[in-house]
Amino acid sequence: MSSKKVKKIILIAVGTLCALICAACGVFLYQFYRGAQSKTALAQQVKTAAAPAVSQKPAKDTSADTQEPSIPDTAPAEEEPTVLPVEIPIDFAQLAEVSSDIYAWLEVPDTQIDEPVLQHSGDDLYYNSHNAYGEYYMCGAVFSQETYNDRTFDAPMTILYGHGTVLGQPGAFHELNSYAEQDYFDMHRQMFVYTPSAMYVYRVFAAFVHGREHLLYYYDFSDPAIFTGLYILLAIHIMKGIKMRVKLMEERILKSHKISLFNRSSGIISGVKEVISFDPNEIILDTEQGMLMIQGEELHVTKLTVEKGEVEIEGLVYSMVYSDDGYMKGEKGGLLRRLFH
Repeated sequence: MSSKKVKKIILIAVGTLCALICAACGVFLYQFYRGAQSKTALAQQVKTAAAPAVSQKPAKDTSADTQEPSIPDTAPAEEEPTVLPVEIPIDFAQLAEVSSDIYAWLEVPDTQIDEPVLQHSGDDLYYNSHNAYGEYYMCGAVFSQETYNDRTFDAPMTILYGHGTVLGQPGAFHELNSYAEQDYFDMHRQMFVYTPSAMYVYRVFAAFVHGREHLLYYYDFSDPAIFTGLYILLAIHIMKGIKMRVKLMEERILKSHKISLFNRSSGIISGVKEVISFDPNEIILDTEQGMLMIQGEELHVTKLTVEKGEVEIEGLVYSMVYSDDGYMKGEKGGLLRRLFH
């Protein structure tokens, strides 16, 4: 076979491969944007019309009576709490036309988390790769697993699944990563779950990264001891988080750098990592903010506290000059070179 034919075959193969890659990328982008648009359209569709009101039992008001209560001879019958109507802002009739697998709606106010909750009979992972319309969608949907949870939210533990990111594209729960930031956590403490007959209001009290262990597979949370153990585990994570934040704050305090100079004759310098050298005319310190060169007359290091990173100096100070490490370690007259000259 001649070299021209070989080159032609190679070019055809490379061209075919490039065409296939471009086609795959096109399909990838098309299905992603179509899935994202379908999700947005669904949210707009089911929130346009007001849904009928349902009942909610509020917390009992204990601030009404100011009179001295009488003590009855017998225990009073348990009083039924007042039932107030609550408007469900989701049109579940329209959702039922989209899919019978939709049984709830999850909303975290002031975030992008505004999603239908689904459950597919016979395939717990179906919505890991399909949207609410049953179409293939790499980012999937928010779903629960029929094997471990029913369609109520009355179980001791209900787990909703959703993707964070898939191939760099944001999934339904992508924004949950922001709970690692304290400000975001404080501003998004409520979650709402709507069903055709109820509204559940949840308050977020902890957020931490969990491993791949399937909680509902390994643990029976209907057992009060196991359920309590989970909260103990959460408490441990919370305490670890608090200790870590305190440690970071302490480290920031320790790493702060400050100079207090009195009448140019004495001073205290904090945030000192190392005393490089000193003589009556020059003191060189390695600080948290870079190398510091102090020049003057009759200079002395009178006290060094290693634990605090503090240095006390005395003498007449002419100047204080900072330099970055690159300059201090440079070759053209750098300060470190001068020390060993």
